[in-house]
This record gives sequence, structure tokens and C-alpha cells, in this order.
Amino acid sequence: MGLIGVPLMLCLLALAAVAASWRLQSRNNTTLSNRQLFLFRSGAILGALGLFVTATCFVDLFPLTRHSDGSLSISWLDRAWSAAFILAFASAGLAMFGRGKARILLVASQVFSILLTCASLLQNGV
Repeated sequence: MGLIGVPLMLCLLALAAVAASWRLQSRNNTTLSNRQLFLFRSGAILGALGLFVTATCFVDLFPLTRHSDGSLSISWLDRAWSAAFILAFASAGLAMFGRGKARILLVASQVFSILLTCASLLQNGV
């Protein structure tokens, strides 16, 4: 499985929690208004997208770029970290429009996503 396999499996675990929160909300007997349901599902979609971005941070798909002063950086990786953090926080905020266990599960998965993004930062030596 290697060193990359463990973080990717953790991302898949958080993604499964997002999918489970979607299904729980769909099966929930309490009705949400159309606006609340739209916002909750938007949060779930943003959470899934953020987890994919977090997974790319672990895999190191981004190339080194040379700057005019001769230094090297991975500017796309910095953008990916920023996007992963923003998407996770936005998803956790939008999860508040859900109800019951679905809301708790989506918030928990996004807290886990934030921790995974922090781990990605540490893994890449920032």
C-alpha cells in the first residue's frame, strides 16, 4: 500500500461519510425546505470536491515552477491547499442547514478533511 495509500484511504473514508450523510438526509422523515435541502446538498458536493483536492495534495501531481529569481516553488500545490481548506470550511458551514445525524456526519467528515489537509501540509514540509 505504501506511504501514499494510507492518506488516500483516509480521504476515501471521509468521502464515504459525505455520501452517507447525503443518503441519511435523503431518507430522513423530517422535511426540509427546498432552500435548506439545496444548501445542505451543496455543502456535501463541496465537501466531496474538497476531499478530492486534498487527495491531490498527497499525491504531488503539481509541477515545480521556476521564478525569475531562479527559485523553485510548487505554486499550484499552495492553491490546492487553500482550496481544500476553503471547501472544507464552506461545507461544514453549509452542513448546518441539514438535520439530525446527516448534519453531524457531514460536519465530522469536514473536520476530518481539515485534519487531512493539515497532514498534507506537514507531509510536504511546509
